Amino acid sequence: MGWQDHALCAQVDPELWFPKEGESPRPAKRICQRCPVQAECLADALAHGEQHGVWGGLSYSQRLGRSTRPDRQAESARDHARLITTLSASEAARELDVSARTIQRWRKALHGTPEDDEEAIAS
Repeated sequence: MGWQDHALCAQVDPELWFPKEGESPRPAKRICQRCPVQAECLADALAHGEQHGVWGGLSYSQRLGRSTRPDRQAESARDHARLITTLSASEAARELDVSARTIQRWRKALHGTPEDDEEAIAS
């Protein structure tokens, strides 16, 4: 059983993940923020150079900033995981431009660790 079996995106219209020009990716990103396998999805998209759609809560242009060369994609995914696990939730959230709650979900997905009480999260 792979991470895809636990993905929330499998429960909604696939077109949501591929917004047409002028359409907002926000509805898809909101679902990603609640997804238990968001980190795995993002790492997979980075590793495979996905150029279309929302993956792991990020659009292609956002993912492009994470890794633009095929030989750096695996390194980028490792860097992403390192930030998630070594920085405080608020620091990682600022660095990765996501909410602290998203960082905690990613930590849980990566390591099965419980959400920490390091800070009160209102986002």
